[in-house]
Amino acid sequence: MNSVIITGATSGIGFECAMHTARIAPNEQIIIACRNLESGRNVVQSIERKTGHKNLLCLLLDLDSLESIRNFKEQFSKNENPCIIALINNVGIQNIGKTQFTKEGYESTFGVNHLASFYLTLLLLPFMDNNASITFTASGVHDKTNIRVNAFDPGLVPGTGLARTYSPLLRFVWKNVFPLLKYFVRNVNSPQDSGKRLANLAYSEKYRENKGKYFEGTKEIKSSTDSYNRDFQQMLWTTSVQFLGIKQQETSVTLA
Repeated sequence: MNSVIITGATSGIGFECAMHTARIAPNEQIIIACRNLESGRNVVQSIERKTGHKNLLCLLLDLDSLESIRNFKEQFSKNENPCIIALINNVGIQNIGKTQFTKEGYESTFGVNHLASFYLTLLLLPFMDNNASITFTASGVHDKTNIRVNAFDPGLVPGTGLARTYSPLLRFVWKNVFPLLKYFVRNVNSPQDSGKRLANLAYSEKYRENKGKYFEGTKEIKSSTDSYNRDFQQMLWTTSVQFLGIKQQETSVTLA
């Protein structure tokens, strides 16, 4: 049985993505990668109750820690058939308060949103074949291999856990006022709509031929100008590999 792995799936877009994936991928194992196993088990029970999907599993993964990512890879490798059909890197944080750092000392936004997902992907590549997909939840504020890799911009999605570092007043506005903007402002979406779109991009037949694309919701658009700069791409790749200290034998893509 192939696996779909989803990070950040205990709430918000990730939860809705996992729910929709359970509906469109009834024959795949869906793995909820979570930093709190109790929350993960609650999600598994909720999805199973609402969809009838029987092959759901939660595994411990804290993207604030490179050691936890390595442990996740080891846990997954012990599956009877550790084969990945889709990896959905959905976790994202936004820190607007005091600067925070990951366990290894990297600024948390860079460490979690980029380095951790990059590291997880490299370690899991050996478990993917050419039919697999890798999807990253990105953001409009950012202004290979044969496996298809795409980025997904969900737009502004009020009510998600992205506002966890906001002040109490801003969290109230985020949860109770901002959702009303979807009726008046372009590209403001509900977690349900964005989660469904993310699941479809990662798994549905409609997007099977798309590689190296950037989607704003369901629409393919150009990403930022800097993202096409080959020198910037190479610098980010090389620096990230150096930061992680990953060895060539740990992944199936050429690192240098």
